[in-house]
Amino acid sequence: MERVHKAIHSHKVILVLDYSGVRPGEMLAVMEEAMNILVHENEPRLILVKFDDKSFISPAFMRRAEQINKKHGHLILNQAFVGLSVIKTFILKGFNLFLGKDYKSFDSNEEAIRYLLADAR
Repeated sequence: MERVHKAIHSHKVILVLDYSGVRPGEMLAVMEEAMNILVHENEPRLILVKFDDKSFISPAFMRRAEQINKKHGHLILNQAFVGLSVIKTFILKGFNLFLGKDYKSFDSNEEAIRYLLADAR
């Protein structure tokens, strides 16, 4: 299964990161793959991030997410998250507060994509 890929919706490119079922040690590799695409293409993107109950957010993962957002945040038009547990939603809120972002969590891919597309107009 491809963990990082591009999806086209309403003529907009969305970079999709799928952490569903990914082991804790593999989470950083998925993030790095996405970051490499962003930096290589050097074009701002909408990003959809998918989690599930087995996805584990480690302190190292959060530190790397912070570094990427600080250095390459200009390449992230907006992010939407799907499949966050209550605890992961609180982590996202803290991340938003810390970095001054407004990334949102949704219950379904469809809701998240609608949000990203509406925001990109």
